[in-house]
Amino acid sequence: EPLGAVTRAESWRHGPLDRAGFARMRDEIGAVLTPVKARMETVGAFDPSTHHLLGTSGTVTTLAAIALGLVRYERQRVDASWHRCADIEAVIDRLVTLDLKERAAIGCVGADRADLIVPGCAVFAAIAMLWPCGRLRVADRGLREGMLRELARLS
Repeated sequence: EPLGAVTRAESWRHGPLDRAGFARMRDEIGAVLTPVKARMETVGAFDPSTHHLLGTSGTVTTLAAIALGLVRYERQRVDASWHRCADIEAVIDRLVTLDLKERAAIGCVGADRADLIVPGCAVFAAIAMLWPCGRLRVADRGLREGMLRELARLS
């Protein structure tokens, strides 16, 4: 089932995405991801003392930019940055209390993403709920680019 911010925003039919709507969306996404977690645990448990979350592009990079206090998005500051998950969750807590116009006024969000940021936050929050962790690494360039670079280095 598609879990991206755009898909979630377009398919949401359960009222406004205020704090309560956000919680419903997060829980729906969590329900979809719960079987994934169960399958992953058959090969080994996620240990937050030795593992961290890795977030790429879209919502995660926007949340990281806000957590860094950036007025405008700066790829070089966001890419490869480390964050405490609690700091990212605090950004989410603030964003879900804002209306569309207030979210659009945040330079790192803007009018283009103001309607997508809360669904994206719900995806991140569901993941953080199922795989609680202290740290998040943010990749702006995406995993595919890193994998291609690694493959090119090996050949």
